[in-house]
Amino acid sequence: MKIIWKQLSERFFYNKFRQDILALASGNVAVQVISILSYPVLTRLYPDEVFGQYALFNSIVIILSFAITLRYEVAIPLAVNNDEALILKRSAIKIAVFITILLSLVAILIEVFNLYKPLKSYLIFIPIVALTTSILQVYRYWHLRIDSLVSYFKYLFSYRILYVGLALFIAFFYINLTNGLITALITASVLIFFTFLFFRPRDFWQNIKIDEVRNTLTKNYRFPKFALPSIIIGTISFQLPIFLITEYFGPSTTGQYSVAFGLLVLPNNLLITRISESLYQNYGLKDKHEIKSVVLKIWRALTGLLILPLILLFFFSEEIFVAILGDEWRLAGIIGRYMVPLIFLSSLSTSVSSLIHAFNLQAVSLYLSVFRIIYLALAFIIAGYTSDFLLGIFLMVVFNSLHNLVFMFIIYTKIK
Repeated sequence: MKIIWKQLSERFFYNKFRQDILALASGNVAVQVISILSYPVLTRLYPDEVFGQYALFNSIVIILSFAITLRYEVAIPLAVNNDEALILKRSAIKIAVFITILLSLVAILIEVFNLYKPLKSYLIFIPIVALTTSILQVYRYWHLRIDSLVSYFKYLFSYRILYVGLALFIAFFYINLTNGLITALITASVLIFFTFLFFRPRDFWQNIKIDEVRNTLTKNYRFPKFALPSIIIGTISFQLPIFLITEYFGPSTTGQYSVAFGLLVLPNNLLITRISESLYQNYGLKDKHEIKSVVLKIWRALTGLLILPLILLFFFSEEIFVAILGDEWRLAGIIGRYMVPLIFLSSLSTSVSSLIHAFNLQAVSLYLSVFRIIYLALAFIIAGYTSDFLLGIFLMVVFNSLHNLVFMFIIYTKIK
């Protein structure tokens, strides 16, 4: 493992790129360590149906949080100067706040007329959680722009530690709450949001010249036009299994799936997404041919890094999940075994996913996301009608693996 990591560093983590990727990864380690340590504890304190309901709540939050900024934050690292980047940052936050107010009114109506029973009494809190998540995304891109990630990781770490701490507190002292995980997430989100208001008041209240805002937003029209529908459809497609599993197999099975998925994407969150962000930060405005060798080295290095852990996961997945989470999470281990090939291909494609924006491939990403919704819906509808949950997982893995291969081929063709 040390040899592989040394090769990984020497072959493409060099100079500025190496410094950025190590900063991104090291800052994120603390956040992910909290997640890793919390799983064995929380899975023994809360049953799988609680995790299922939490996954459903969080899925809606994720979809909305990517949408309410209209994706203008993604343009921040590509801005021609810091003044334009600052306008994009503050405009994205103000847009998110405005849309959140509208969503809150919609949530109140849904709650009053009891239109969505699976999350009764929690729907009204979804907009504020989505707002907090979207603001974190804005600051992530802003700090990528200005090469100052310490503040961003402080917020992210505080958010995560607050959520886990509150979830533990509720489990021990308020066991009669319907869902302690959702309650903890809502409370942590509200506290972090008011922290933003206190420490970053100018981002919320300072006026921006209308002409400058109009010119900047118009200049970056491709992001709401293509990146916004793409991320909405793409996020819906990623979260679609949560909705369909809940519909056909109930919250307990959803909880098993969400916990398995949450653990298996930790490597992506820990390192691979950071690679993509640093690639975007360092090569977003350069000639695309310059990054061909870097992309190929990333893929080769990640293959060497992941192959042994994934082989072990394939053969010992159930034993690993039971040892970490408890005997009642054996189904999560079975899901983990099915997902091994998808984890590998998803890691490779995620590592270069930011090049979608650098190469203006938002329209291509949109089309691929539409196809993903179709085949994932088909996979779990078939599973639902046959009452075979694992068939749905198998079909999902096959379709998603093909999807990732197509995406990688498109990226490689673009840089060739």
